[in-house]
Amino acid sequence: MGGEAGEPTGHPHRAAATLAVRPWQRRQQRMPQALERADGSWAWVVLLATMVTQGLTLGFPTCIGIFFTELQWEFQASNSETSWFPSILTAVLHMAGPLCSILVGRFGCRVTVMLGGVLASLGMVASSFSHNLSQLYFTAGFITGLGMCFSFQSSITVLGFYFVRRRVLANALASMGVSLGITLWPLLSRYLLENLGWRGTFL
Repeated sequence: MGGEAGEPTGHPHRAAATLAVRPWQRRQQRMPQALERADGSWAWVVLLATMVTQGLTLGFPTCIGIFFTELQWEFQASNSETSWFPSILTAVLHMAGPLCSILVGRFGCRVTVMLGGVLASLGMVASSFSHNLSQLYFTAGFITGLGMCFSFQSSITVLGFYFVRRRVLANALASMGVSLGITLWPLLSRYLLENLGWRGTFL
């Protein structure tokens, strides 16, 4: 009697539990069996892409000083006014992590990285048409910083899906991308600045 009375109320609870699990299952399916083929050949392609992404996202903020004098002269701004641009970029790059984690959980690392690349590119292109520092703050500072955050954070997260036994090695190699970016970005930026100006370089 007690079993029969409890049975009707048991089914809805089990159904609700099943429905509650399904979104997580769908999110797991967005990573195409990455863990099943962890440490495989495709994992090293992902690692290479992560190195490039980290070099681009963390290397660029270190070379902004090259453009500092040009930006000051262009906008007739003080040191403190001009320095807000790299400050906003760096702050958004590191503070938008929680938002990035929401996007990764909802859409996966691949989509979030691509979204970050689009935002960072749009921000830099738009900044090349800036007429005042406020526009530069928003385009190259906020939009580009947000895009770099999405790309950087997602590229770190995705390594955990593709590496298991060699995860420590993968993270160590990925961090080399930052060193390469910090080394190469200033050289490239100086060359482009001398030949194209800061607007052409940002574009």
